[in-house]
Amino acid sequence: VDSVGAYDPATGAFYLSNDNSTVAVKSTFGNPGWIPIAGDWNGDGKDSIGAYDPNTGTFYESNDNVNVSGSARFGNPGWLPLAGDWNGDGVDSVGAYDPATGAFYLSNDNSTVAVSTKLGNPGWKPIAGDWNGDGKDTIGANDPATGAFYLSNDNSTVAVKTTFGNPGWNPIGGSW
Repeated sequence: VDSVGAYDPATGAFYLSNDNSTVAVKSTFGNPGWIPIAGDWNGDGKDSIGAYDPNTGTFYESNDNVNVSGSARFGNPGWLPLAGDWNGDGVDSVGAYDPATGAFYLSNDNSTVAVSTKLGNPGWKPIAGDWNGDGKDTIGANDPATGAFYLSNDNSTVAVKTTFGNPGWNPIGGSW
């Protein structure tokens, strides 16, 4: 069962809850200004924290929510991070989105590009999730001007278009 967590960008501290109300784990991971991510980096069935340095395009992953268990330079400075189980093997790996072009780059091994595709327009916001329940995460894009989501089940074509939320809101995906 998923539960909530919060990240303080001023300090680099993660606050994780197991019951959606109390802090079960507080951990400083990464540096202030880095972008938080989460994923099941080792296939143990539990998500753990990660952080993305937008200045270098480097991902840092933790399997215990405290220590760095892996790192990968993937993408370029200024790109946005993604995490997902792109090939259905039970292990999440990294992805990056170039907001200037609307291009997604996904890796199955945290080093090489397995999928390179464009979805949406420059300036849209990336999202990832298992939209059709097949055990594989795929990409989506959110138009911040309209609140429209464009979700793909094959990382290339739009399978679902829906509007949810208001223009300017940030997209999130999850098993609620």
